[in-house]
Amino acid sequence: MLLPAEIPDAGAALKKLEERRWREANPAVFMHKRIADTIEQFEKNLGLESELGVTVVGGQDSPIHLRSFACSPPDILEFHGVNERGQSVTLIQHHTQTSLLLTELPKIKAKAFRIGFVPAGDGGA
Repeated sequence: MLLPAEIPDAGAALKKLEERRWREANPAVFMHKRIADTIEQFEKNLGLESELGVTVVGGQDSPIHLRSFACSPPDILEFHGVNERGQSVTLIQHHTQTSLLLTELPKIKAKAFRIGFVPAGDGGA
């Protein structure tokens, strides 16, 4: 039997295990990161006259102009934006129910809006 000191990279293995347990206990945070990465890639392909729109798959409403989104650990995601009538909207959704359609919408102000993300550890979520 190997003692912990004899196991190669025991510290790294323990850190990975702790990260996995934390992610399993906070799935909304993990989902938030994955959605943020997808949105960031999508926005790179938008022209200057367009901005990100989001439709909840299965929902009845038109796409919203997404302005921000956040997670409320352990399991809730929040999407904040503006609908086609210029009204503020917020969708609160359990992470297991999240199914989004990202779409290109015409900008609603002089300058197209971009979400912009702050990496974790730099003051972001």
